[in-house]
Amino acid sequence: MMLEKPVSSRPVEAITPLGWVINLTRQILWSVDQHTTTAFDGWLLSCDPFSSELSLAQIAIGFEPTPLGVAQIYNHRPYTNPDQIRRELEQAVSSGWLLSSGEGLYRVSQQGREVCAKVRRKLDQVFCRMTRLPDSQLETLLTTLDKVIAVIQNKGTLSYRPSFDLDMKLENGTYSVLQQICTRLSHVLAYRDDAYLNAWMGQEVNGYVWEAFSCIYKGEAQNAAEIADRLTQKRDYGAETYQGAVCELLERGWIQYLDGNCVPTNLGIEILAKVARAMNNAFYQPWLVLDESEAAQLKEEMESLASTLKIHKPRYGAGYAQVNRTLGWGTIQWARDKVR
Repeated sequence: MMLEKPVSSRPVEAITPLGWVINLTRQILWSVDQHTTTAFDGWLLSCDPFSSELSLAQIAIGFEPTPLGVAQIYNHRPYTNPDQIRRELEQAVSSGWLLSSGEGLYRVSQQGREVCAKVRRKLDQVFCRMTRLPDSQLETLLTTLDKVIAVIQNKGTLSYRPSFDLDMKLENGTYSVLQQICTRLSHVLAYRDDAYLNAWMGQEVNGYVWEAFSCIYKGEAQNAAEIADRLTQKRDYGAETYQGAVCELLERGWIQYLDGNCVPTNLGIEILAKVARAMNNAFYQPWLVLDESEAAQLKEEMESLASTLKIHKPRYGAGYAQVNRTLGWGTIQWARDKVR
């Protein structure tokens, strides 16, 4: 994809009202999830098409010919104990989705490859009947999104972008126009996750420490034990690790004890604001390639698509993540769920 014009010299603040992009992106992918999950009802596979093990098989396909290892997954899940990732990879071997290549490296098995292909063929059928919008209208939306993705690819403000790069690896084959749009929207969310990762990693803090800080700030936990209760099953770190995280946060001056509970300090709140600004600056910079009229048209087109896809009484509450676990273009959402 080639840039048609250089990125605007406008300040990032001029484009931040494009916050609607994230909301509409989530609405569209969430609705696609509902349509797809419903379509998969009664369609029997030899496995659960939404399993994380099958997602690992899809990621392994995306990395070919390079074998998959713990490090590649950990880049997208920096809050998770690497030992848990290693166990998940070994479980995928036991289930037949991956093959061990030795020295902690893995490749997709024939079974995994065949099931991934089977899921993709089914999804092709679903997408072909999902929207009533004319292709010409969808093509216009796709062209605008491609301009932004081209900037990210060629001139992105981030040098470390594991989510976006993997999302690009998972883009293969030919799709309907709607599938291509969903691919680009998945890229958008992946790049936003990378912007967030870069922002908090700029504070030179470990992932589990940052997540503990986030839990305290959000009021989800008030001490190490509550953090462990909330996160241990998902992240595979124990109470001792999170007690160490609390101690580090106290030493940094980001939290303090108030009436026996951990709460953010003024410095901690300033750090959070700094991270938010850094994330927004990195994420919105590529959108400066759009002028005001293009941005307005993009909003209108995305609203039209979201309205067309909308399901008023959804049967599932898991959000748009499930469909992405079954798609080459969106397997990264499985990793994104683990990160958020």
